[in-house]
Amino acid sequence: MDLMKRTLLMGIGAISLSAERAREFVNDLVERGEITKEQGSAMVKELAKRGVETRERLRGIIKAEVKKAIREADIPSVADLKRLEEKIDELIQMQQGKISEKKEISEKAEESPSQ
Repeated sequence: MDLMKRTLLMGIGAISLSAERAREFVNDLVERGEITKEQGSAMVKELAKRGVETRERLRGIIKAEVKKAIREADIPSVADLKRLEEKIDELIQMQQGKISEKKEISEKAEESPSQ
């Protein structure tokens, strides 16, 4: 999981770095007079929007890959663990009930006079 986390952070970092470079590029275009400030502002907004969309797609891809890896590794889900816990509790209660029954039978046998 640590590798996946680092990969995600690297991807987000690359997107952030790209956004910063895009802003610098747009600012250079504005300074050279190739585009207006308004056009530059619109470009930056569009690039930021695309960055958010890319980040969301990246998150979705990573989430799907993590789920796939967990499934392939046959790691039990939280729901699986809860079902097991409930089954264990049920078995413990059944076992305690049997022990109580045995005690009662044993106590009754001790109370009854031998014939």
